[in-house]
Amino acid sequence: MKRAFLLKQRGDIWYVRYAGEDTFHSTGLTNRDRAEDFAYRQIHEHSVRQDIIRGAIFTLEDFTHDFFQWDTCRWVARQRAKKRSFTRAVADNRRAHLVNHILPKFGQIKLCDLTAVNIEDWLVSLPLANQTRNHILYSLSIVLREAKRDGIIDRNPAEDVEPMGGDSRPTSALTDDELSALFPAEPEAFRAVWPAFQFGVMFALMVSSGMRPGEARALEWSSVLLDIPAVLVVQAVNASDELGPTKGKERRGAIIPDRTAALLQRWREMSGMDPGFVFRSIHGGFHSRKATHNRFREGLVRAGIDWEDRRISLRCLRTTYNTRMRQLLLANAMPEDLLRFFIGHRSVRMTDRYDNPELEAKLRSMQQMRNQIDDLWNLQDSAGAKCP
Repeated sequence: MKRAFLLKQRGDIWYVRYAGEDTFHSTGLTNRDRAEDFAYRQIHEHSVRQDIIRGAIFTLEDFTHDFFQWDTCRWVARQRAKKRSFTRAVADNRRAHLVNHILPKFGQIKLCDLTAVNIEDWLVSLPLANQTRNHILYSLSIVLREAKRDGIIDRNPAEDVEPMGGDSRPTSALTDDELSALFPAEPEAFRAVWPAFQFGVMFALMVSSGMRPGEARALEWSSVLLDIPAVLVVQAVNASDELGPTKGKERRGAIIPDRTAALLQRWREMSGMDPGFVFRSIHGGFHSRKATHNRFREGLVRAGIDWEDRRISLRCLRTTYNTRMRQLLLANAMPEDLLRFFIGHRSVRMTDRYDNPELEAKLRSMQQMRNQIDDLWNLQDSAGAKCP
């Protein structure tokens, strides 16, 4: 813990060293209480730089007023100068950790008063997944490491906090019943779950193609091949709501079932056949991350699915695709590299070699799989109708 100053006696004289300094200075006094009063007077009279002793005076909120902000934070500037792999999206995410979680708890606490105990007790109490809690802890540790670098605190208390263990419950795949409830075959039932029809189409596409949310939001009609039918995944919206490459910068494609293709065709007719984004806001751009997540949760509620108990999120759509497609490939003795091509796992670095025409040609060469893919997603609901 950092105090405003330290006193040390050498012979009869007391010496003082202020926070951030390396050497002790003589007070010229032999009485400890008088030496302490002298040190405090020096602080109040501004003989000691206030930025040096702010660990004992300034709060965490004072120190982090622009931390992780892309254009003003000196820590971010240093990472960029070092050519570190640190993007604006990551900076925005860490700033969100700070604003949404760290500062509400510790913002008004002095830097010198932060301890490993109160950090760990708070971390354990957060109602979040362990991975998320560890990311928040790391963001706090970056801040405190910078304070230590500046000589404001002697040690980084976050380094003494044990990270959370792995979550005991991995992301769930949707069951057949949940898929049937979420994506009914009957048009009226489908619209009842998804009154904003385009979002229902988006989520049906995600679960039957393995697309990530940012990839689905960035999908353009030029990448939809309804005659195969298939989709090309060549761009994505990142965490900063900016259009860019997909995760891992891979380019891939996925064959989709006829049911999903029919939904896309219906949405294209409804939306006016305009080029550009498949799923667009009223302003013509892609939907925000928040709007997409909110619409999915609303659909889960309308479908009668207890998303809180099952911990169902948009990620479950991709998990469901991965689980079901792996079963299909194994049952037909097909190479699992095919699944990696469809889903775009970063462990396969093959897709950088493809441009769009080559992706399309590869998808067309897989036409023998179409019937099997359709059968995989044609579930039966309780009334006997087929569902995606």
